[in-house]
Amino acid sequence: MEHKYVDMFLQSIEKYDRATATTNGNQATITFAESWQNVMPEIVVPDLDRLEVALRQFLLVTKSVDIKSVKYDDKHDESYFLHSLIKNIGNDDFENVVEMVRRNTRFLLDQSFCWLDKKQDLGVVDEDMHLLVERVQEYYGFETPFMLKFSVANRHMTYELPLIRYGVEEKNGKKIAYVYAVQRKKVYKNGFDQIEKFEKQIRKINSGVKTNRDLTPSMVFVMTAFCGLAKREGIDEIKMIDFMNRRYFHFKNVNTEEEQMAVQTMTTDKFLKLGLRACDQFEGIDIWAYPNDVDCYLTLKIGKDCSSKNKMAESVFKVCEGQKEKSFEK
Repeated sequence: MEHKYVDMFLQSIEKYDRATATTNGNQATITFAESWQNVMPEIVVPDLDRLEVALRQFLLVTKSVDIKSVKYDDKHDESYFLHSLIKNIGNDDFENVVEMVRRNTRFLLDQSFCWLDKKQDLGVVDEDMHLLVERVQEYYGFETPFMLKFSVANRHMTYELPLIRYGVEEKNGKKIAYVYAVQRKKVYKNGFDQIEKFEKQIRKINSGVKTNRDLTPSMVFVMTAFCGLAKREGIDEIKMIDFMNRRYFHFKNVNTEEEQMAVQTMTTDKFLKLGLRACDQFEGIDIWAYPNDVDCYLTLKIGKDCSSKNKMAESVFKVCEGQKEKSFEK
């Protein structure tokens, strides 16, 4: 079999990631520069034919979907999109690149949350505070094709919350959500009286909580919302990646490799604690596997009946699950 796209894939990694690709018959090994090897181990490809088939299918899908992150133009071609496949690479993927390619292909085909392509007011979560959610297509360079943007609003103001970058794959009739980032909201320069009110309301999600309290309440809030939305979509499994190998190199504003690793570890710990917090706070959300038990993800299972003693958490989950009150007029 001709390995046109395998060659393009390997060459793109060599060009942009300080790596050397070595082929031997129907096999290949990609070795990264020594300074990268603590976070980017060798990529081993035992069957180039299978990888070629997977890459061809991925490129066919990029040309068939209308998604901003895979829109072709003069600067973004087949080689660019093949290289983009490793942006969300996890520790398991270095020995199973074919499955990584297939997973990213399924991300592009998934239509979960498409009803949120136009921002939706899901209802009241506390007093006059409504929860609004929108599915937004990512642009080039991010780990996923979609993100969910969350905000709360009253009659006076809309206040943006952290967003969630995610992908959903449907495999053997089952949907699995992968969460890659929960990232902070923008900074506001006015409306401080309303902001203070919103933040006071959001902090209610910490009431009665004894474990994993060192988390930003707004991030706990949106992770709770995501769990509720997942349940609404028939998704009962959420995977949160333990270490983003390529994202490690974004922390370039620190002086040493040790400091760089410390920043990444702190970021990862806070991220995974959001999953642990969901399990702490809800009956019906459980940890199915910790990172490295089965794979490189913290895996949550969402049961049929989920409830929380925390009124704010319960309200957010139920509204996202589908119990909606009438919206106010904007």
